[in-house]
Amino acid sequence: MGKSFFYVSYNFNFHSFAFYNYTLHIQPISQSWTEGTGKDGDNPKNTNGCSFENRSNPIGGTTVPWATPGVSVLSVSQSEQSFTNQSPDVEVDVTKMVNMWLKGQEENYGMLINFSGSQETDETTFGHLKFFSRNTHTIFSPRLEVRWDDHLPCTGSNTGSLQALDMSGEADNFVYMRGLKQSYKPTETVKFRIGTRKRYIQKTFSTSFQTATGSYVAEGSGSYSIIDIASGETIIPFSAFTSMSCDSTSNYFIQWLNGFETDRIYKVLIKIKYDDGQEKIFDDNFEFRIKR
Repeated sequence: MGKSFFYVSYNFNFHSFAFYNYTLHIQPISQSWTEGTGKDGDNPKNTNGCSFENRSNPIGGTTVPWATPGVSVLSVSQSEQSFTNQSPDVEVDVTKMVNMWLKGQEENYGMLINFSGSQETDETTFGHLKFFSRNTHTIFSPRLEVRWDDHLPCTGSNTGSLQALDMSGEADNFVYMRGLKQSYKPTETVKFRIGTRKRYIQKTFSTSFQTATGSYVAEGSGSYSIIDIASGETIIPFSAFTSMSCDSTSNYFIQWLNGFETDRIYKVLIKIKYDDGQEKIFDDNFEFRIKR
């Protein structure tokens, strides 16, 4: 397995934004805190739990303030993401922070997201960001993703007797999923197989099954992505961590499904990079459901 990288993803909604350039800081919290149970519609208001003033406020009990007003955070292992006229969805690398926790250098009390500098401390309201909590009934709850590259290179003996696909950009290639099931369980780790060949095979008496179907996409030229069909949300984005592997049967990728929501339909996209600079995404209803 290659080196692991950790990313935290939050789905935000815009609300009355008066500025378009801003930076969000993601900082490790340095003290324990109690999650509140109040809801926006409570009357009278339920103010138990943490706030920017207190890390605990039990009903009928004594408040426990933060050591540093406004939530106590560590000055190490911070991350940030800047935005300029773009979607406010956050996807930021927090590898240093998570490794700090895994090594036991600091306790894991979660992370704080706030604006940077005067955009956070100024009394003027620059705008509001609303985001989904872990208790949301949608698919947009914050999540910590672990990404690593352990793909088997599409080179040498790994490809067996398969023939390299024409990557010039001039051939009309055909990409398809092999043995894709209609549904999988969230406890499964699945090897998704991808078949490739020329779309049209010249018929001759010597044409064999291997000639028609036995091709592979060259190393570094094939990758995959997975999206949620109903929402259009990208669950697994194209990246350096989604390169396709290869063995003597076909290209493939291995995907853990324990982070996918049940009773939802997902679609696999395959991207091929050609030698002439073209990038083509094959979107041919490669769909599957995660069942309970």
